[in-house]
Amino acid sequence: PLALMYGVAALERGKRQGVMTLRSVIPAACAFGLAAAIFVDVAFSLSKMGFVSMLGSLFVMGILILGSKFSGAKRWIAVGGLGLMLLLIFVFLSPDQLVEQFAGVTADATAEGRIPIAKDTLHLIAAYPLFGSGLGTYFPALLPYQTSGLEVTWINAHNDYLEFLAALGIVGFFIPAVLMGSVLLLAVRASVSAEN
Repeated sequence: PLALMYGVAALERGKRQGVMTLRSVIPAACAFGLAAAIFVDVAFSLSKMGFVSMLGSLFVMGILILGSKFSGAKRWIAVGGLGLMLLLIFVFLSPDQLVEQFAGVTADATAEGRIPIAKDTLHLIAAYPLFGSGLGTYFPALLPYQTSGLEVTWINAHNDYLEFLAALGIVGFFIPAVLMGSVLLLAVRASVSAEN
């Protein structure tokens, strides 16, 4: 969404100056082209969560924009329209292979083996709660706690939060959590308080 939002910001900058010049239109067009290329790339990467997170981040950015431009019932109508548009994109612009992968997830009760490995990761976290097992040690540290998928080498937990908590422990996980939380708070505060 950042490439798309850069294009929107470039157009807004041109509108504020009262006339659309090449200086604002060319960067906006380049940013929109880049955003379209990223969208196509994510869609054809066949990453289910990549596609869902891309649409989710576009939805959040759209809510922030619409929240600053509309108020009351118009805001809710605009947010509903945005949600409907993203749902239509999800349904009609998803590649066939990606749709098949989503269908396969509903047939697999273990979510492609991720739920059992997440439970095993929780046992690893319980064994090293304060300082974790150390960065880069997820694979060897998990082996004593692995109860499922024994024929598979799990080098990642397929859940970044669980993996970082297992590797860094509560103390180490707290440091990036505070950093990311403060960045998110500053971004939300800036988007709500600023005119653009």
